[in-house]
Amino acid sequence: MSSPTNAERKVTGIVAQDKAAGSREILVFLQDTRPYDSGELKPITQKVKFQTNDNQQGTAVGEATESNVVRAVFKGSAESDMPPDVVKGETVEITQDVNSSTLYWSASGRTTGNRSRERKEMRAVNQEGYVKNVDDGNSYFIKIDTLTTKEIRLQTCMSDGEKFAYTIVINPKESKITICDNENNEICIDSKEEHIFMRNKSESIIDMLKKCITIGCHENLILKAEKQIVMDTPCWTNNNSSGDGCMVMDCKGLQINAKESVNIKSANGIGLHGPTEAQSIVAGGIQGEYYSTGKY
Repeated sequence: MSSPTNAERKVTGIVAQDKAAGSREILVFLQDTRPYDSGELKPITQKVKFQTNDNQQGTAVGEATESNVVRAVFKGSAESDMPPDVVKGETVEITQDVNSSTLYWSASGRTTGNRSRERKEMRAVNQEGYVKNVDDGNSYFIKIDTLTTKEIRLQTCMSDGEKFAYTIVINPKESKITICDNENNEICIDSKEEHIFMRNKSESIIDMLKKCITIGCHENLILKAEKQIVMDTPCWTNNNSSGDGCMVMDCKGLQINAKESVNIKSANGIGLHGPTEAQSIVAGGIQGEYYSTGKY
């Protein structure tokens, strides 16, 4: 036990049970009040009756609850400090505020043989002025959880004029990592399913699932290269599911090389404008303003 001061006294305590997730309070055995206890420490609560005698008030009889544990509140250097997940049997430092009789606890760092997997959290307040209750809405934070969710979460907020908030979640338990904002813009990697997915608020997507890729948008998809764009595939299919619109190619020249044949089908006819050269044409009928079988 350390030397007491006018404002506080410090003692060593032993955690009576695992700290509940998200809580700042724990139950503690105070070692200086039970220095000779041995074996496993168990929280005990019991009712006791008492009687007092006073010359003026007479005799008073009552009942009180007696316990071998005390309740202590986490003591951080700031409201944004989050308590570690101390567990049963772990040693903590207890500070008593003699003016209010409130007990505060802090981790002693002596966790050998107790904690293995745990939850850790770090927060930074994102609001001007004093903040009594620090939460997700007024702070930036990082949460690391190897005990339950098996994830790392980094998150911002918009409490100081930010236009957007961002969240990054790494979850090895589910083999996923996600980056998103509050406007439904998202990037997700699913390592187990070999799946990478990107989308924005306007529902433009790039979806890579194993050996397949889907690219989609509601308006324009533009591929631009200063030299060339090469499509290396045995089959190229243009599927116009809406049944309207057309394909337009604006270029200086158009050349199609086919090892066997080129088939063009049209319900309403095929128009060729300008001089046309062909070694042979097979058709039910040919109609045009000008037609020549010779060279031009």
